[in-house]
Amino acid sequence: QKDSTQFPFFYRQHIQHKDNPFVAQRLQIKRKKRRTMTTEAAEATTTKDPVVDAVAERLKFFFGDANVRQDMFLRKLLLNDDGTVPIEVLLRFNTIKQHTEDAEVVKKAVALVTDRIVLTEDTSAVKRVKPFTLDLMKENLPLTLIVDNLPTKTEEDGRVFYNVKPEEIRALFEQYGEVALVKLRFGPRPTSPSAEADDGADLDTSSSPKKRGPRVPRGSALVEFETAKACQAAADETLTKTEGGVVTPKRKLELGGKELVVITLKDFLAELRSRKSADGGDNKATEDDDKEEEEEQEAAKEAPVFTMEWKPGCVIKLDGLKESCDREALLDSVSKSLDKPLDDIKGMKIYVDFSRGQTHGAIRFQEPDDSVKQVLEKLKDGTVKVAEEKVESVTLLEGDDEKKYWDEFIAFKTKQLKQRHEERSGKRKHSNSRRSYGKKHRKS
Repeated sequence: QKDSTQFPFFYRQHIQHKDNPFVAQRLQIKRKKRRTMTTEAAEATTTKDPVVDAVAERLKFFFGDANVRQDMFLRKLLLNDDGTVPIEVLLRFNTIKQHTEDAEVVKKAVALVTDRIVLTEDTSAVKRVKPFTLDLMKENLPLTLIVDNLPTKTEEDGRVFYNVKPEEIRALFEQYGEVALVKLRFGPRPTSPSAEADDGADLDTSSSPKKRGPRVPRGSALVEFETAKACQAAADETLTKTEGGVVTPKRKLELGGKELVVITLKDFLAELRSRKSADGGDNKATEDDDKEEEEEQEAAKEAPVFTMEWKPGCVIKLDGLKESCDREALLDSVSKSLDKPLDDIKGMKIYVDFSRGQTHGAIRFQEPDDSVKQVLEKLKDGTVKVAEEKVESVTLLEGDDEKKYWDEFIAFKTKQLKQRHEERSGKRKHSNSRRSYGKKHRKS
């Protein structure tokens, strides 16, 4: 017979007070209320449409910090422009495409995850509630565990595969809190015994991944939680290793008959640094050398600011554009208005500000000459159409509206320059750190 302390809290209370009808009734009311609250919370984030619910689950995953840190394509979209991702792009994602190709389904799904993403004003794209910045790239440190010694299998031709699914790893840790990401780790195929050591290169999110030939399982995975509290709870019970050495876990984890090794990402990276330092020999570079290199990195040019002397009377604003509109259609309308081929239009440096799916856009000229007036009049009176449709509203920007347009344009270009500078700086620091390691290695 089991001791009552092994049962859940509410069941222990039931055993202790089973002879007291009043207490038993109160406990029953509490349990019913708790079930109702749980059900209401679940209904708030789901619908009766399984397709919408499935797409909402994928959107929640895609736009979480954990995935954006790993997904370079999505990260570039969120860091560039106005931080939006067009719905038409999302519909090309395989795990969304397998559920739907309907933009309206995606919009309904977004309504279920408004704590993470929202629709843009024209409902053609989505953006994160909390904008993603490069500062967030390193915030996974207190949220992540490394799970090692995962089961693998080797085929007759020598190829190695994981013999475990991410869902199985996730199931081991979900009791501690929401698991944001489980990522099986891969590395380059070893070319020598020394190359078999885990260099942690796949954990460096500060630089773009490089193609380095065939990738093979490292036998470990990243498990990132939504909160540091959940990660700490998992670490308290399952850690088998720290930077200080091997420890006995409160709860041993097994998969495929193998006992798993669990270590925090922080300790794992510290262990890597320690091993690399030892490989470099006893003669280390002095602190002054490190400081000098750090100062060289800091001496890199500051991010440039985009500046321009804009001229008034050069921007035509368009409102009420149809869904079929695109940049080519807008340029074609300029070409027809001026009776010039497209190549000439591009040579005149006439630009179109427009993203597919938007209902508004702008045509930007270099000079406030007759070509501006000509295009304005023909689009306004419907002589020239855009994508076979007359534009609802065509105006020449003036005064505060014109100034606002150029201020936003300059801010956007400055943001682009800053992001490119930060990415280059990150690559420079990464390269410098490798050179520093090589320098220390040669000194030894």
